[in-house]
Amino acid sequence: MRWPSLLLSVLVGVCLLLASAPRAAALPANFVGLHFSDYADYTSPAQWDVIQRSGADRYRANISKPIKDPGSWQPYDSLFEHAAARGISIVPVLYGWQGGSGFYPGKAEYSAWQSWVIEVVQRYGQNGSFWVNKANPLPPDAWEVWNEPNLAENNPGGTNVQPQNYANFLQATSDAIKAVQPSAKVLFGGLFSAATNQKPNGEYSSMNVRTFLEAAHAVPGTSQAFTALSLHPYAFKGDQVASVKSNIEFARSALSSVPGGNVKGIWITELGWPILGDENHPGVLEQTQATLLTNSFNMIKNIADANGIQTVIWYFFRDTGLAWNKTDGLRRLDGTYRPSWWAFQDQTGAGPWPWYTDNLGGTFQSDPGISSWGANRLDVFARGKNTSKLFHKYWDWNTGGWLGWEDMGGALTSGVDAVSWGPGRIDVVARTTDSSVQHWYWMNGWYSDNLGGAIEYEPGISSWGANRLDVFVRDWAAKLAHKWWHWPSSSWIGWENMGGNLTSGVDAVSWGPNRIDVVARTTNNSVQHWYWTGSSWASDNLGGNITSKPAISSRGPNRLDVFARGIDNALWHKWWNGSAWSEWQNLGGVLTSGPSAVSWNSNRIDVVALTTGDSVQHWYWAHP
Repeated sequence: MRWPSLLLSVLVGVCLLLASAPRAAALPANFVGLHFSDYADYTSPAQWDVIQRSGADRYRANISKPIKDPGSWQPYDSLFEHAAARGISIVPVLYGWQGGSGFYPGKAEYSAWQSWVIEVVQRYGQNGSFWVNKANPLPPDAWEVWNEPNLAENNPGGTNVQPQNYANFLQATSDAIKAVQPSAKVLFGGLFSAATNQKPNGEYSSMNVRTFLEAAHAVPGTSQAFTALSLHPYAFKGDQVASVKSNIEFARSALSSVPGGNVKGIWITELGWPILGDENHPGVLEQTQATLLTNSFNMIKNIADANGIQTVIWYFFRDTGLAWNKTDGLRRLDGTYRPSWWAFQDQTGAGPWPWYTDNLGGTFQSDPGISSWGANRLDVFARGKNTSKLFHKYWDWNTGGWLGWEDMGGALTSGVDAVSWGPGRIDVVARTTDSSVQHWYWMNGWYSDNLGGAIEYEPGISSWGANRLDVFVRDWAAKLAHKWWHWPSSSWIGWENMGGNLTSGVDAVSWGPNRIDVVARTTNNSVQHWYWTGSSWASDNLGGNITSKPAISSRGPNRLDVFARGIDNALWHKWWNGSAWSEWQNLGGVLTSGPSAVSWNSNRIDVVALTTGDSVQHWYWAHP
């Protein structure tokens, strides 16, 4: 990827199984990585914790230090310190020169450049001074020399590709590295999957991998100067995964054709797709990005042995701006997680994020409900144990504490469900004494109405946007019934009979307009799942062995999380990652009711259920 303006950028390395399994449990080390491109994040422990959660064990970082200021090692000390503390090995990219003219130094400046490289390796390399008395030394075993030298902007003056000059520069740098660390791997600077473009004067603005390698190897000694080829096999149009494969195989053929190249490996040190694109680098939808990640990584695993692929690194960790080469992140600019983050974790086999729990008190019966109208806002509802009234408690983000419980009256004969379509709006439903659906709504004050129906168990409610509500119940025939608020006519429509054979109440969620997902327990104690695709209803079964109404939440398009009480009375969790359902995960606890769940963004899930003592237990899952 072309990133001369991102001189201080980072790539994270993680493992990947050389097989086609969607989640890898036992992975060979140092195979997959992430690009981490914000200079300030070198020193951020919180960001390093996130990297570690991705499954990272390598981290590719630019080392760009002006000769005129040789004593300034920060933030590189923090970079190596944080990485080593988490068992992550740095792959330094020696990229960026401010000691003379041009992007990388000319021959007259080689001596100064080599002196600086020696200084860097003596500090951070094997047996380096930085590691003295460190409890967790983890010096790099590989050093990459420059970035994309087959593009004109990464050559002296930024006007012309100069493979022979790069070959001389590579040899000088390799000599300096190995003078200090003889066992080090040296990587031929990442070649971009570019076509050869010749200018009218015979110079080149870009050069394909084969032409560049052949021209560089015309300089005696080039073959001995590097261990492996660093490659950026980007493909932005057509069948991108097939094109990435073709670019890799082209590079393998080119490398094998030069002296000594047949025994050298390939490190794919950049690969990714932007969300915001331009004419030459079209953007993709977020879910498409996740699919491309999964499919390209699986393809690379399948061809790794045949092509000598030793590492593949995703470009990159999180967005840094609003341009085609700044929106390839697994995390958005605001830090929230794209579907591609979960796809990446599936590839690495990274363990689940931890769950936290606290108790909200109270004395209740039946299933509680929870909703959120935005970040740092939670509203919990429950049916009183002795009075059967509706009670309400909420998280006040201004004070960082829970307020409540508030007595809202009513006469409930079931648990509660709740939803919010936006700030300042909450809708709550429960069964009342005549077995109909009672509906409360907050709109600068609490109001209520009755939706009718003849139901068993608690109803479920969802909303896909302002002025849209969908209510689902189990009727007396054990069928799923549906009623919705039709805002153009300001009226309720239904009940619609959707069939099925339910043995519990219902829960529902929407991840966006024209999408609804509904869950309930069915006759064999498994979770039945219905979903509205925008034009029709479909259903499938999610398995499980549950003893309650299940709950469902969504933290973004094409992401679902399902919760239920198991036969062991623990909280169980199953999730849809955008392409497949996980197995059921045991989150522990002792439940005396079914759960309810909500998410206020892709970084957060909150779950409530009754526990021993009839109080409300609260689980929450939060990313930094």
